[in-house]
Amino acid sequence: MIEDGLAQRRPDMPRYTRPYPPEIDRVLLPRNYRLPEFMLFSGDGQTSSIEHIGRFTAQCGEADSDAQKLRLFVHSLTGASFSWFINLPPNSIRDWSLGFTNISIRPTER
Repeated sequence: MIEDGLAQRRPDMPRYTRPYPPEIDRVLLPRNYRLPEFMLFSGDGQTSSIEHIGRFTAQCGEADSDAQKLRLFVHSLTGASFSWFINLPPNSIRDWSLGFTNISIRPTER
């Protein structure tokens, strides 16, 4: 009975879609890599998007390839910025340098 309820997806449930191509997920993270406790960015104006990207890049450590940063970026977002990211169209961000360094990641700046 519970399984039946879990199997039925509510139409109003949010769904995470990656805004980058599927091949990005096939790029491995460094061996024994531990996900950092990223500073979270909400887009509320407390931190600039430029500062957040700089801090995020530093916190990635050994996971420094563009593909690895794309995979990890969602873990550094919260609130409105997270919602903005998960609602980007699929494949709308092809690589790190074109995806985040040239656009604003604050939803209020779009």
